[in-house]
Formats: sequence, structure tokens, C-alpha cells
Amino acid sequence: AGKRVGDLTPVHEEIGKHLVPHTRDNFRSSGGREKWKALAPATLTAERSRYGTAPLLKTRDLYNSVTYMAERFFVDVGSNMKQARAQFFGWKNIPSRSPFAYMAGVLESVGNMYTAFIFGVR
Repeated sequence: AGKRVGDLTPVHEEIGKHLVPHTRDNFRSSGGREKWKALAPATLTAERSRYGTAPLLKTRDLYNSVTYMAERFFVDVGSNMKQARAQFFGWKNIPSRSPFAYMAGVLESVGNMYTAFIFGVR
């Protein structure tokens, strides 16, 4: 098991592939288990009349930009788009709308992936 723990890239690849669709699901459900703060009525009306859909899904650019990077010691799920920081963490009058609030079952499956990798149970 010790040698397997030295380079976690393979399990981090698996975890990244697993978390990206769950992150995108949170866009479609307006936050997943931690619902996002509602948009101001004027903003919502303007966005829906302009795009005909929820603001974060209007172009799907931010949604489609969610990806992962797997390295030896970590896996990072996120987006490199400028507006991602404001949307995910909040900025000025924009409340945080983090798509990273995963359901407990998702986090449990990540733990199971680590366990299976480290102990060679596949």
C-alpha cells in the first residue's frame, strides 16, 4: 500500500472525472443541497427576458468550463474563467453561488475511491 500512496494521480483522475458532472448538476439545480441565494427580482427579470433561462446557464460557458486537474498530491475541480471567482465566492453585490456543495453520497464515494486505491481493492 505504501507505494500506491506515493503517487495518487490515478485516483485523483478518477475523482476529478466523478466530481465534474456533480458540480455541473449543482448549476442546473441552483446550488444542490445548499440552494443559492435568489437573484434580485430586477436581475432575474432582465436575465430571463434576455436569455430565456437561468442566468448561469444562459451561455453555458461557465458551466462547460468546469473541469479538473489531477496531480500527484491533489485534485482540483473548478474553472479558469474570470467570472468564476465572483460567482463561486461572491464579489461586491454578487452573493456566493458555489457549485461545490456536494451531496453526502458524493463525498462518501470519493472516500471510497481513496480507500479502494490505497488498499488495492478494485
